[in-house]
Amino acid sequence: MVGVVERKEPRKRKRSDDNADTAASSTNECAGKTQLRFFDVNEVVPRGVVAMAAEAPGRIAIARENGQIEICAVHQRIVSCLFVIPRLSKDSVITGLAWVGGRLFSCGLDAQIVEWDVNRRSPRSSSSSYGGAVFHMVYDGHSTIALACTDGSLRLFDVSKGSLVYTKALQAGSLTASSRAVSALFIDPHNVAVSTADGIVRVHDVASGRVRSQMQSESGTHVTAMCVSVDGQSLVTGDTSGRTQFWSMDTFTVSRCLATHAADIRAVVVHAGLVHCTGIDHKIVSIDNDCTVVSEVRLHRSDVLCLASLNENAIVSAGMDAQICVQLAGEYSLSPPVFHVTADADASFVRVAARNNDDDSIDVFENGHRLARIETSRPLLTFAMAPDGSRIVTATTRSTHVLDILPNGTVRKAGTGLPPSSLVAFSSDSRSLVVVGLDGRLTLRHDGGEEDVAGQVPIANATRLCVSHGRIAVADADGAVNVFDLKDLSLVGTLPRFPSAITALQFQSPSIIAVALASLSFQLFDLDRASFTEWSVRNGAPVLRPDPNNRASLRLLRGGSSVSRIEFQPNDMSKAMLVASSFIAKVDLSVESPVTTAVPKSLTMHRAAVHHQNGSGVPDRVVRHSTAVSLLDFVGSPVALARFGDNGASVNIVATPWSLMRQRMQAPIHRHRYGAT
Repeated sequence: MVGVVERKEPRKRKRSDDNADTAASSTNECAGKTQLRFFDVNEVVPRGVVAMAAEAPGRIAIARENGQIEICAVHQRIVSCLFVIPRLSKDSVITGLAWVGGRLFSCGLDAQIVEWDVNRRSPRSSSSSYGGAVFHMVYDGHSTIALACTDGSLRLFDVSKGSLVYTKALQAGSLTASSRAVSALFIDPHNVAVSTADGIVRVHDVASGRVRSQMQSESGTHVTAMCVSVDGQSLVTGDTSGRTQFWSMDTFTVSRCLATHAADIRAVVVHAGLVHCTGIDHKIVSIDNDCTVVSEVRLHRSDVLCLASLNENAIVSAGMDAQICVQLAGEYSLSPPVFHVTADADASFVRVAARNNDDDSIDVFENGHRLARIETSRPLLTFAMAPDGSRIVTATTRSTHVLDILPNGTVRKAGTGLPPSSLVAFSSDSRSLVVVGLDGRLTLRHDGGEEDVAGQVPIANATRLCVSHGRIAVADADGAVNVFDLKDLSLVGTLPRFPSAITALQFQSPSIIAVALASLSFQLFDLDRASFTEWSVRNGAPVLRPDPNNRASLRLLRGGSSVSRIEFQPNDMSKAMLVASSFIAKVDLSVESPVTTAVPKSLTMHRAAVHHQNGSGVPDRVVRHSTAVSLLDFVGSPVALARFGDNGASVNIVATPWSLMRQRMQAPIHRHRYGAT
């Protein structure tokens, strides 16, 4: 259902806006011969990460503070959001996530444990915690999930038979506010440790519920995170005083105590032979088996709440600054948050639609000023704007609707609704709508209301949809791409399965499709010849390969951002634009792409410096990567969207500097209720 929408009158621009990013602006900067026109969507504010769970190979689930869950693929240092699971309600606060053999569970302050149907982006089943609000969830690796609850108990659920069955409660403390359970850890399948807010850590026998031993924290503190040491001989705890303690498994007494942090420790994990701990002082500290601090870094801009060991090489951290950090081989990369933004393609009539992260609404902007707000009564799954900017489609957990955006800014429904959809897109002429349902069925709706349904096997877990040049391309989470004809939804061809997650699709022509991967590989596939093009065979994989001799491009390409969009220049289809949050790559497909070893140019971190030029006369924002690739630096201003306009003579960019985003984000203490407070 769509709420009442009123036109918002554009505000008058102040003199101070001339150099600000709060409305549409235009610059004279040229990257080659391309003019860059910048837009900022004021209401889009990223939300922090409050819970995270990793699943091999290379997949993580993260919960945002607004209740949304993002399923992401991690390849090397690159994090790519595959899709978003909408929140249950506006009051949802998730405190824990867990993967159980491909099944995803969450818990929160609403006293519920939920199993999610990841393919359908909806709950599969749910149960009461039977102990009130849940502050932590842990899986024993076999058959049991334990919930640390506000009544001081540890509630155990069996998940071994494909269902969620409550089994028993282990009472850790008395029924008082000061003794709520805040953290838990399975030492092994037979013993579980639970920490309560009164400062006591108890070790229970899972079968009998008997307390085998207990440990007392220093007065006024309590343990907030636990793990087992590398050698398995110690229980490692982090507490609210910022201390990391090693407790002997034999005597349950403190063997070593390290003051690693200046405030609360929020996560402790073992990875690659080291204990890693982090907290609200932004630091990530690594400790070896001799209880010696071997490294500490401060990369995040705010409280770090989550740590997860992804595989033997990578560890992932996230927190209230909304960024995801991947540590690989001693090096770190930060992935900016994902912005759900779409726009029309007409440069003279720029409309941008952006999802509001605080509620299930979409704001429509015209030339930088808000034109209308579209409100939905159900959680929003996805949305898309027509290429001519006259329509928008919204898909909620109940239905999918097409809405007309009238010239006066009002919005009205167009036709009857469709079932809920995971992916939606308009055809190039804006007259037809392509929908991938939650059941994986591909549906085409025409202007007159007629519908065609593909007769192929449903596409499970679809993640990307592209409609162009009379073709439809659908990618799934396993790296497969199916191409259909837009007229009759017949299957045109299937691409070879790719080794990493697909992050973007676009047609160069009816017979050639471009694919971007999480590995930063860029491939062109010829459907007529059923093979990759000659340019792709020679240049596809290394086109964005980081060059150790070019430090400027190395920093951009190892920054953690994946390509989220592919654009071909309208007047020259041999020119492609690859859009990532921290850079935009302009690729010339008419030349080879050997990696250059030129003297690196400096990186520009602020938009005000784009007019400054170096000795070569090239703006500092431009980084030359190779003979075929030029990069535009947007590390300081994450890009939400970039589209060609003016027949390729200009590029419209929706980007917001981190300095402005931090001003819009309240301090964590005002935004989130930690289990430790």
